[in-house]
Amino acid sequence: MWRIKFIKIFLLIFSIVVTVNLFALQLTSLGKPYRERGVKQSLKQKTLLPERGEILDRKLHPVATSIPVLRIYQTGNPVESRKILLKYGIHPKKFKNRKTYFLLIGEIPFISSPLSQLMKDRQLYQEIVLKRFYPYHNIGSGIIGTMGKDRALGGLEYSMDFWLKGKEGVDYYYRDAKGNVLKFPQLDFRPPKKGKNLIITLDFDLEDYIYQLLKKTVKEKKAKGGFVIVTNPQTGEVLALVNYPTHDPNDAKPTKNKAIEDPYEPGSTFKIVPYTYAFMNGIISPNDSVETGEGYIVVEGKTIRDVHPLGKISFRDAIIYSSNVAASKLGLLIGPKGLYTMAQNYGIGAPTGSILQGESFTRLKKLSEWKKSYTANFAMGYGILVNGLQMAMAYGAIANGGILYAPRFILNHHEPVFIRRVMPPEVADTMKNILEDVVEKGTGRRAHIPGIAICGKTGTSKVYDPSRGRYDSRRIISSFIGFFPKNKPQYLIYVVIFEPQGPPYTLYGGQIAAPLFREIAEFLIKGDTYAAL
Repeated sequence: MWRIKFIKIFLLIFSIVVTVNLFALQLTSLGKPYRERGVKQSLKQKTLLPERGEILDRKLHPVATSIPVLRIYQTGNPVESRKILLKYGIHPKKFKNRKTYFLLIGEIPFISSPLSQLMKDRQLYQEIVLKRFYPYHNIGSGIIGTMGKDRALGGLEYSMDFWLKGKEGVDYYYRDAKGNVLKFPQLDFRPPKKGKNLIITLDFDLEDYIYQLLKKTVKEKKAKGGFVIVTNPQTGEVLALVNYPTHDPNDAKPTKNKAIEDPYEPGSTFKIVPYTYAFMNGIISPNDSVETGEGYIVVEGKTIRDVHPLGKISFRDAIIYSSNVAASKLGLLIGPKGLYTMAQNYGIGAPTGSILQGESFTRLKKLSEWKKSYTANFAMGYGILVNGLQMAMAYGAIANGGILYAPRFILNHHEPVFIRRVMPPEVADTMKNILEDVVEKGTGRRAHIPGIAICGKTGTSKVYDPSRGRYDSRRIISSFIGFFPKNKPQYLIYVVIFEPQGPPYTLYGGQIAAPLFREIAEFLIKGDTYAAL
């Protein structure tokens, strides 16, 4: 009997001790370490992403911004809210073997607060985040770039990421026994810091207009693609840089910027190199004559041809009518060293100084490797690889009186970035006078606009086929580059179309690229900016 009484007394005492301990652990400071340890076991740290700075064009139009997006996560199999989710195009299902607590099942853009209809369903968790949005979609995507899941991809988004990204914050939450997500305010909350806005030199009204024209031209000519660059040659500011085809950056897929990433042989637009050197050094004058014969010459077994035989002409007319024979003869007269030096002065064979990543540049061939045939080809724009920005900046040096500037994409109050003086002002004037005649009566007549003094040059080059070891006459790069008004040019436009299709006589730069130049120039002339000059 006494044993039963002893057991009862022991159990009573044990119960009292356990109850007191539980009371002490849960409601007094004695249990604080244990309570905090239990909470921390289910405590989660959450990184708070900062709002990314906006990218604005020169007219302060947002071209890359951040919008609120409602993200819905699944913690189980939602039952109560299934119809509501389906209404927003979200198809929930039961997931097995989930390794993470939250599973993203859908996003709804432009919603800045959680949906009250879904709050009752404990199998769902809602979160408002800021997501990158590009209101112009495909337009300007090659220059702006895009945002991937957790990093910038290409364009200004990538090269100016340090400026735009801001600083991350941190918050804490934990999950109770019922699976509810609760805040944990006892730990420090650090709010994120927004990134800085970026104002760029591009005009997206102009960008949009050019994109539509370029798209139409590429499709009509069944070309592989093309690009257009518009600059202010007095400052080096890039006003438009348009590629086609492109991707929508809202799909987190970057567009290749053909204007700076794809090297190509420029053809006749490169003829400014031998002529500038020759005029600077008194080797020839514009009115000196050159014999082009029957329209071809043979150099070390390589035949160089003109489109039409021109006979004996002046060097001025050789530029106006784009004689390959005359340019090659002049190149042989100058020699490798002079051509090499002049190309370098124009910025060919080196980076332009652009802030954009991925710019292609091909070093000039060592002088010891130059043969006579290479020298002759180089003078007419073959055997040398350039990118579009290099050529735009080079022609900008003629337009502004002889100064090579670095291209500018960020709009600020700093002075233009001077690289070097390429030629004296009087040589630049000589080149401008001849390039004006190219548009008035030469190969660039389709770029002419009555009453406007336009200077320009056509370019037509064949694409080299390494598999066949020769140039393919069916694959053409058609181009035109020009600037206006002649006396103090404010706009330079460079148009390049890759591999248009059609009869050979319709594929020249003067036939395809020059008319597109004219349409863009007319748009600029009608604008308020030009009227204010």
